[in-house]
Amino acid sequence: MAQEFICMDQQSERGMIALNSTVFETIATYSCEDIKGVALVPDKKFFKSVSCKVVKNQLVLQLYVNMKQGYNLDAQCEQLQATIKKNIETMTGLKQCVINVAVTGFDA
Repeated sequence: MAQEFICMDQQSERGMIALNSTVFETIATYSCEDIKGVALVPDKKFFKSVSCKVVKNQLVLQLYVNMKQGYNLDAQCEQLQATIKKNIETMTGLKQCVINVAVTGFDA
């Protein structure tokens, strides 16, 4: 599997700074734990609940989640996107990212 990197600083006098896409997947995974009512779909053999791609040096995250009953779907998804975006900006300094959330089911 090819590793994807996103370039953070190309014009450094000591070289280029780039982060692996798994860094962003990990940040998104831990961010999901902060939101009540949202649970990541468990990973399976050929399925990842959080995937990351780099398209034209822009980060695109895809999350597959289950929602708990009794929570507002739109509000929870918006809060999840805002939390992930804030955590990525804080930890890496990257401001341009797209976060797609797909709700695959509901839990009791």
